[in-house]
Amino acid sequence: MKAFDHRSWNPVTAGHFLSRAGFAARPAFVDACLEHQPAFVVDSMLQFVREPLEVAPPYWVGPDAAYRQDPSVEELPSEERGRANRRIQSDRLEGLRHWWCEQMLTSPYGLQEKLVLFWHGHFATSFAKVRNAYAFYRQNALFREHAAGSWRTLLQEITRDPAMMVYLDTSRSRMQNPNENYARELMELFTLGEGNYTEEDIRDAARALTGLRLDEGRFEFVFRPRQHDSGRKLFMGRRGRFGPDEIIDIILSHPESARFITRKLAAYFMGVEPSESLVAALARQLRASGWRFAPVLRSLFLSEAFYAPEVLRSQIKSPVQWLIGTCQLLDRPLPPSPIPEVILRELGQNLFAPPNVKGWEGGFAWISTTTLSRRMAFSDVLIHGASSPQMRRNWRRAGRDFAPADPQSILPESARVSVSESVTHLHRRFFHVPIRERELAMLRETVGSWPADASAWRDADIRNAALACMQIAQFQLT
Repeated sequence: MKAFDHRSWNPVTAGHFLSRAGFAARPAFVDACLEHQPAFVVDSMLQFVREPLEVAPPYWVGPDAAYRQDPSVEELPSEERGRANRRIQSDRLEGLRHWWCEQMLTSPYGLQEKLVLFWHGHFATSFAKVRNAYAFYRQNALFREHAAGSWRTLLQEITRDPAMMVYLDTSRSRMQNPNENYARELMELFTLGEGNYTEEDIRDAARALTGLRLDEGRFEFVFRPRQHDSGRKLFMGRRGRFGPDEIIDIILSHPESARFITRKLAAYFMGVEPSESLVAALARQLRASGWRFAPVLRSLFLSEAFYAPEVLRSQIKSPVQWLIGTCQLLDRPLPPSPIPEVILRELGQNLFAPPNVKGWEGGFAWISTTTLSRRMAFSDVLIHGASSPQMRRNWRRAGRDFAPADPQSILPESARVSVSESVTHLHRRFFHVPIRERELAMLRETVGSWPADASAWRDADIRNAALACMQIAQFQLT
């Protein structure tokens, strides 16, 4: 794995790193990165913290939130109580989605949140089946705690995660009738990929996973020894009285295990399929580090391959990257709930509701005629706020106090000295690599049509110039 030449550390490569390791390459952050060597910047980004979170969790989060019944429904008849509780859980889910968007937008640990998003898609789990918002808060916290930590520990923890246990039916598995759903996906989707295990491996892994249950009253993991199949098993050529952790250790000993997860992680950040030589090098790094991801990510971000021409500005922004990154570039807050949640759902990435156990396909699947036109419409919402036609038509009440983007954030006074300087600033704010000449010419023509005296430039014109940048096709790439 060839190292990145630090002499190539410039606004383009620094912007590329920031947009991939986070959500956007804000000019001030690019400038700050250029004051240091790339290794220092990467190491700084890998310094995560657990607490306190930048955004306080929803009010209902607490040690008994998984099972605590809302006082407002305690006196209702049982049938009405069920409907009321389902409505409460749906409302809490909407609040949880907004909370996570706020956390992604404001956290100084952008790489940590980007990894939480990766693990959320990798270990896809849906509220449609689990129906417990607090279980998803806990799972989200689990991903944040182990974002760049131990792969072995994360696998052990997700195997005992209540949301995952319900989603893939571990909680229903019995010694007399082992459920194979989680055992199958553990190998097929999470750790090895198809062709690296047998149906017999699935069967005996499911036996090893029996005894993992939920305390139905508290919605917490418990181990029930009497429901665990402690008999001898044959798994991947090994015999023994295996339990869950032994199964995970045997999976990790498989030659494909390290390659599988490093390949997927590298593809997530690079936007292209990594070469087999890069995957092999990262897999060796993962094993050598004791299954810790931080050294692997450091090697990836300091590799020549990560900054290759075919990797730069080649990745289609996911809906989350588009929404969070755009708000960061505009230096503006999120729209009020439920607007961000509706935007993400309409664009195809409904948080805590992946389409299936494989998660979101990503790539070209993010863009269609429909979703592209919606991105254009939602761009207007983020630029013009409550005065946007989309806002007035669909979210008049929720968005009545949502201010338009600040023109000073889009184009500060210091950049309003000439048409050329203004175009350069707009280009740098919305794109960290060169764009096609015809788009640049359009921006020059737009700014050139404004009055010669910059003090006479209207806020509406500056916002419309930003909107024009966001509607350039290349803005959909990162």
